Amino acid sequence: KVTPHRTGTYRWLSMSESVSAATDLDAFEARLRALPDLSSLLLRIEIKGALPLAATAELSRRMSLLDAAMFWLEAKSDGLLVRPTLEDFERIDFQGVLREAAETLKVMAEDLTLSPIQRHRAEEALVQMFLMSQQAMAAT
Repeated sequence: KVTPHRTGTYRWLSMSESVSAATDLDAFEARLRALPDLSSLLLRIEIKGALPLAATAELSRRMSLLDAAMFWLEAKSDGLLVRPTLEDFERIDFQGVLREAAETLKVMAEDLTLSPIQRHRAEEALVQMFLMSQQAMAAT
């Protein structure tokens, strides 16, 4: 007779999630928080889809909080496309130098003649610019 007994302290899990709108983030986070024993979970998650800048920034914030709740979290977002909206650009800078830089990065992120790595770096830079502009506005 074999009886299963839990002997390990940590649990490994790999998963893939897809998001396509800011409204998907609540359900996405709820699914992750519903996983049992977060403090002993080692999670590798691949995030795919497309989000506006503000939602991408919110996803980053939520992933940081989840990272603190889990033993280990590796979130890969290479398959996540950043799709800035006009409102996103207006939040960065309505007509200034930052706006021009953001638009240049958007063009680079969508340029299929660039390598996937170059496009992903442009998206990451755009998200970082958005986050820093929001932090600067909050500080003033």
